[in-house]
Amino acid sequence: MVPDALLVVDDNADNLFILTQVVEELVPECNCITTQSPLEALEIARNQPLLGALIDVQMPEMDGIELCRNLKDDPLAGNFPLILITAHHSTSSRKAEGLEAGADDFITRPIDNIELAARLKVMLRIRAAEMALQRELDLGRTRVALSTAMLEGADLQTLSQKLLMAIQRLTKSRHGYVAGYEERGGEVWIKAGTGLAGRLSDENLSGEALRALLNLKEPLITEGPDTNPLHALFSDLPDAERFLSIPLKDGQRILGQVAVAGGLSPYSEKLLQGLLPLVEVLEQAFYRYRQKEKSERLKTLLQEKIKMEALGTLAGGIAHDFNNILLAISGYSELIMAQQAPNSECLDYLEEVFHGVERATTLVDQILAYGRPKLAKREVVEVRSLVEEALGLLRPSFPSSIQIQTRLGNQELYVLGDASQLHQVIVNLGTNAFQAMEEKGDLLEISLEIVEGRREADVPGDLNADKDHLCLKIRDNGCGISDRVRERLFDPYFTTKALGKGSGLGLAVVQGIVKEHAGLVQVKSVEGEGACFELFLPLTNPPDVSPWKEATSSARGGEHILLVDDEAALVRMWRLTLERRGFQVTPFSSSREAREHLSRPDTCFDLLLTDQTMPEFSGLELAQIVQEFHPGKPVVIITGYSKNLTPENLADAGVTEVVRKPISGQRLAGVLRRVLDKRV
Repeated sequence: MVPDALLVVDDNADNLFILTQVVEELVPECNCITTQSPLEALEIARNQPLLGALIDVQMPEMDGIELCRNLKDDPLAGNFPLILITAHHSTSSRKAEGLEAGADDFITRPIDNIELAARLKVMLRIRAAEMALQRELDLGRTRVALSTAMLEGADLQTLSQKLLMAIQRLTKSRHGYVAGYEERGGEVWIKAGTGLAGRLSDENLSGEALRALLNLKEPLITEGPDTNPLHALFSDLPDAERFLSIPLKDGQRILGQVAVAGGLSPYSEKLLQGLLPLVEVLEQAFYRYRQKEKSERLKTLLQEKIKMEALGTLAGGIAHDFNNILLAISGYSELIMAQQAPNSECLDYLEEVFHGVERATTLVDQILAYGRPKLAKREVVEVRSLVEEALGLLRPSFPSSIQIQTRLGNQELYVLGDASQLHQVIVNLGTNAFQAMEEKGDLLEISLEIVEGRREADVPGDLNADKDHLCLKIRDNGCGISDRVRERLFDPYFTTKALGKGSGLGLAVVQGIVKEHAGLVQVKSVEGEGACFELFLPLTNPPDVSPWKEATSSARGGEHILLVDDEAALVRMWRLTLERRGFQVTPFSSSREAREHLSRPDTCFDLLLTDQTMPEFSGLELAQIVQEFHPGKPVVIITGYSKNLTPENLADAGVTEVVRKPISGQRLAGVLRRVLDKRV
């Protein structure tokens, strides 16, 4: 039996042959069934799905109009388009009679082949539309109800319940459920269920059964015992042997599952195809739910990004002014120190001033952690004091019910890295520990210890076993982490927290920073018993001297320095500092005046030392003037913060070196001496 064929009826064999040849040539998508007998045509229509029929009007035993009437009246014959073929002399009344009998169109002999093909294609389109409409009508009311509910904003619980009731009614099933898979938390939740829902707890849906749900890419029909773990969850029920499952998908991504069991009659592929349009509505609802959740999450992230950018801009402005203040304090203190006798009591007082500047500089670095570009240079960082500073920041945000215990020892441990980034790691992990203890837990433990490289058993396999490492442990006794969540713990944007309570970036940032420092993060946790994060970082040697405890000998020179800074106090301080070391200094507190001076080709100098952030013209712009009028002259920029100082911008402007504020006069003189000595 050929499905969806075109029936051609004509008592003349020659006409029938020619007509069939024309149809198959011009409308190849039509498969023709031919007959010379109207009675046989009726029998074919009762047993064969048809796209339509071409019927000759003039036939002896039953004319075409009568055949049309019989086809339309016969309840066993399908409802399909009918085209009558009439003689050229047919009257209008005869055609009207054919239309009343059920004909949809007329073709007049002699037949124009192009016209015949066009009319058949129109008929095929009409038939396809009718068949599609018929399929929709079979489940139309339910689908319309679901769609209406979705458009009216019904939640997933309501839509899932409506769909499940409809499918159970149509399949005569005793049990069923609608389950969704929550990607962000790796959890399965039941939106609707009868009979089977109680068996789909988190415990039952862990492990093999959960993997089976996520791997069910196509609909599944089983009769009797089945090895599928999902079927096995309830196959022991006496009336649930029959099982039908349809995955909810967005492309290839699994969103969830609709399943019924215990049908009174076997589930069939035809039944399954009828259910798919209903499931598609729920898929759209699930998709909209995901998109809305994603949109809200991205909106939250965007708001966080805007807030952090605003804080970064504010921090940059504060840091610029604050660093200038620190620089003035340290610079003038250094000038005073240079005038003191070696055993002067005043030197001890000035040392305390320098210690205060060091602490303030660290504070500025922490303020800038969210607002400045990452520094390519690493410096020696003392971790124990860094942990203490981070805890000082965290303690006020912890409730009094949470106890913090530290075992940091008395030994100073040094690593090579970015202090602000490592500070961020400690704060992120401390914040995560606090959030893990919001419902359960009251103890945060932080410890530092040395892992010796020669004891290879103590060094994790991904680290260099030839080096000693420090191990920073942050342990809480909160809710712990499940195996399923731990697998995705460091994935960007993965979070188990409710919307608005976490971006899913914290631990991804932690891992990224630790990897940049040639370290490793390990997680140990038992669900319900807390978690422990272990950070391994390679140890390095302590710095030779404190940045403010310089040797008494000074780098000196007789070269001519052009000095530019918009702070008059700093210009005076730097001039005194450099002149005391033998340099000739031409100072400017106006970047415009400095630019005019540099724009003259006859200007003589050996090096430009300039602040970056100034009104009117920045240090980069002054460096570009030097490159234009005095190519080859070195430029040193001194700055506390500038987002424009990228490696590309510095190279384009011809900047030789960048030094960060605050800096001692001794160190600055050393930088200038090194830069000047490199000149060809």
